[in-house]
Amino acid sequence: AEERLPLFRLMVKILAEYEKGEMSIYYSWLNSLPRRFYNGVSMTDNCFECLPRYPALLAAKEKNHFYRIVDAIRQGTLPLSEETIYNDDTLQWAYNVALTRYQEFWEPVYQKVIPPLADLFNHGSNPNVQISFDA
Repeated sequence: AEERLPLFRLMVKILAEYEKGEMSIYYSWLNSLPRRFYNGVSMTDNCFECLPRYPALLAAKEKNHFYRIVDAIRQGTLPLSEETIYNDDTLQWAYNVALTRYQEFWEPVYQKVIPPLADLFNHGSNPNVQISFDA
């Protein structure tokens, strides 16, 4: 569960910025992101049955991680509106944005971050950019 905490934090940040709408400094970037994803989180039970056993297991595992994060968000301790935390489409979208766009940094501490716009560089089969920064 601890390895998913950075993903949880990213998802909450995305949801908080989503709630700000046009007032968010990330509005243009958020608005440019895809609304539909094709991964384990987006699959139905019928989809899992069509996959070979191992890919189905991995996809189901990711969907279970998503459900655990949603359960944590719905505990009501976060500064998010009920409209957001009970909107399954919005939660799924925010999770998928966090899951598919984060970069990992190991120093000074392990963290997952999404540098806005930098995530757009690495969407090919071969990475074409390496991200680094001065601590």
